[in-house]
Amino acid sequence: MCHHEWDLHLHIRVLYTERIITTVDESVKKAMEGNLSLAQIKETQIRALERTRMEYEEEQRQIQETAARFRVYLKANAIASWDDSTLRYMDLLIRDEEEKERGEANQSRLKC
Repeated sequence: MCHHEWDLHLHIRVLYTERIITTVDESVKKAMEGNLSLAQIKETQIRALERTRMEYEEEQRQIQETAARFRVYLKANAIASWDDSTLRYMDLLIRDEEEKERGEANQSRLKC
């Protein structure tokens, strides 16, 4: 520990929670209120879902790009080295723990 005051390093902690939210798509609602046929309502919903999917894919692309840039930054500037083998090892540890939770742990590896 460095023994500095906490505000010197400005630590930030974020708590994320998962929620399920039900929304009504306005274009589908208008189609239903306008007495459109079932096929037209379904087509409107499909278009709305396709727009949402494209938005999520764009967001995922931005996240991956940002993560790649951050990884390059860390590789160049981090005190501790985080190379590909470290990441593979961490993935292995995560998989092992997930297998333990599901009761699928490899007994021969546990005895070593």
